[in-house]
Amino acid sequence: MRWSDIWGQGRAGLSAPRSPCRIRHELRSLVKEAGFSRVHLRITTNLLRFPSLERYVPGYLAATPIAARLSTIDNRGRAALISDIANALQNFVDDDGLAAPIENHVVVAYK
Repeated sequence: MRWSDIWGQGRAGLSAPRSPCRIRHELRSLVKEAGFSRVHLRITTNLLRFPSLERYVPGYLAATPIAARLSTIDNRGRAALISDIANALQNFVDDDGLAAPIENHVVVAYK
């Protein structure tokens, strides 16, 4: 099992990740629809640190929308998928573990 089999319109039938522009628009709309005004959206980039890439990937995947699909994959397939993702992240590993940039959308609004 490869990441491309799970993400996108592959066998899992999931949508591809949304573009940052679309996320900003959707987030702003949700906040306004909830009755908030003076919506201020700020995108920040931080450095994600985790001591073990091999432990980070399964934990991260368990917190994503594909977690339910992952639970249906046998152990061998899940291990192959995690290995595929870990290999793709190798450029973000230093002597202290995973060091990857991560984008955050911070919203401040008033009600």
